[in-house]
Amino acid sequence: MNVDIITAPDALQIIVAKYESKVNAMSPEEQKEHKAQFKKTGNPYQHLKTALLDWRVEEQWGKEGAVVAGINNTTFIFVSFTKIEPRHVTIRHVMSIPGAQKGQASYLVKDWLVQEAEQRNVERLRFFADKKAGGFYEKLGFTWHGISKTGLPFYYGTVKGDLIDLPNAQQRFVVREPVVSQAEQNGLISFD
Repeated sequence: MNVDIITAPDALQIIVAKYESKVNAMSPEEQKEHKAQFKKTGNPYQHLKTALLDWRVEEQWGKEGAVVAGINNTTFIFVSFTKIEPRHVTIRHVMSIPGAQKGQASYLVKDWLVQEAEQRNVERLRFFADKKAGGFYEKLGFTWHGISKTGLPFYYGTVKGDLIDLPNAQQRFVVREPVVSQAEQNGLISFD
């Protein structure tokens, strides 16, 4: 798959603006039906809008180590690489908007990110998974160190998916062990 590195927010903001214009043109009934489509997975356009806001507020555009990559302007990953030892890459956001081909998000996480990390001599990966995305990461082979203060599953390990012991600096993120229940069959982690 051809992965593009996105160096400015313009193209992504256009995607969000077109979507919002389309929704604003809908009747209230159509908007309600449209909103219901994303009840289980979350609205990827809203996720993209949030990612753009985070990246702007945190002044990540143009920052060394901050990378936004995309496939066909439909699937995106926002990551940041640290310089401090032990060096790691953090997945900040991953999303696919309607029209994305199946497997693009998986490719960005399991293939592109591994290649990018290897080029930068980074072996470690960390991320918090959105509650609705827990099953996605589990299908890719990731397991959790535990649940964070905010209730999100937390991963710290190799970019290839192997858990490693949490360094002291990362231990503060985990407050309890993950609880897996019936929801696992639906691809979700339970936070009971």
